[in-house]
Amino acid sequence: MRLSAREGAGLTLPERGAVLEIGRGRVLREGSTIALLSLGTRLQECFEGADELGHYGLSVTVADARFAKPAGMRA
Repeated sequence: MRLSAREGAGLTLPERGAVLEIGRGRVLREGSTIALLSLGTRLQECFEGADELGHYGLSVTVADARFAKPAGMRA
């Protein structure tokens, strides 16, 4: 496991954690033109990129693809 050396960003932590469904990602922003998939610790950068692309008229989906794996691997 690799942990980031910097602070997390984007969400306020709840008092109690939620169960994550293994193998499922989550869509955090709905768009219709392009999609950015966050892998690892790049979620904040995806939101920043989505905002920048929005200035050019692109509607961007941001998804947390935390359980992505290489093709051909089994769960």
